[in-house]
Amino acid sequence: MLTLLSFSVKGFNGFKDKIHFDLTYKTNRTTETLRTVIILGKNGSGKTNLGKAIYDLCYNMFDRYSRAKSEFYSYAGASVPVEFRYEFLDDYTGDSFSYEYRVIDGKTVGEKITSIGGDELPEEKVMEFKNRIKDFAYHLKILNAPPFVDRGELKYHTSDETFIKAFNNLLSKGFNVDKEILVVGNRLYLREADVTLPFFECAGDFLIRLFLLLESVWAPDGIGPNLFSTLFVDDFLFFDTAEMTNQIIDILKGLSNQLIITSSNSRFFNIGCPKENLYVIGDGKIRAIQEATPKNLEGAHDFEKLYRGGTFEE
Repeated sequence: MLTLLSFSVKGFNGFKDKIHFDLTYKTNRTTETLRTVIILGKNGSGKTNLGKAIYDLCYNMFDRYSRAKSEFYSYAGASVPVEFRYEFLDDYTGDSFSYEYRVIDGKTVGEKITSIGGDELPEEKVMEFKNRIKDFAYHLKILNAPPFVDRGELKYHTSDETFIKAFNNLLSKGFNVDKEILVVGNRLYLREADVTLPFFECAGDFLIRLFLLLESVWAPDGIGPNLFSTLFVDDFLFFDTAEMTNQIIDILKGLSNQLIITSSNSRFFNIGCPKENLYVIGDGKIRAIQEATPKNLEGAHDFEKLYRGGTFEE
């Protein structure tokens, strides 16, 4: 399976200038790739645009996808080329290569696959890599985490019974929660002890948000390891405690070869995530904390306070 080494885009939506997202370890400058990344940024900093830009790959690979009209696609609605570049590593063969193209008025031009250094590749290699990219795109998932619970809209929401069974199993074994979701007619109910009540009307926000998040990544054959090449979860909310949040992140990590999470909640700095996995986005740039932090700062520092104080802003 392919892993994303880096991604850059210029002229897309709110990104006027080139924005570069490097997912390799910065300490040794190798092609060893981060498998879990958390990007922190304020509302309007470009977190959602980044996910949409990465997903543009699917438009090139599959005819069933269509791009938005230019006024919602390119920067300021201008009819100027939008430039994309993806760098990949093949986990099995060790091959690394780049895929780049431009989009003008919704159409792809200048598509090419080369070595990371820009060298031309034999035609058979180009076709081989193109097929691998297509497989990567097929398993690419961009997910908007439910920001809040609209109980009224969810009142008659139902779900796949195999998912409900798996979710109940997760509650009892993963979270040690003595609750069970039942399907009665066309509605979901929550049973706790001897009491059964409508799920979306009576359950807590945490339980409902967890249900909706995992339901959105459920596949017909269930939830399994490396179901996605890259899972991009936009606007991920902090669940009640750091322990719960880490449990959910661990579940998502198990579903994907590479997990990218964005959030505006600075509490993510204090969940025990390694420094090299943390990024900040703003002012048209994505910066790794390990690069943005002054060299004299060590891991014991309170990165949340530093972030709130503007340490990582230019």
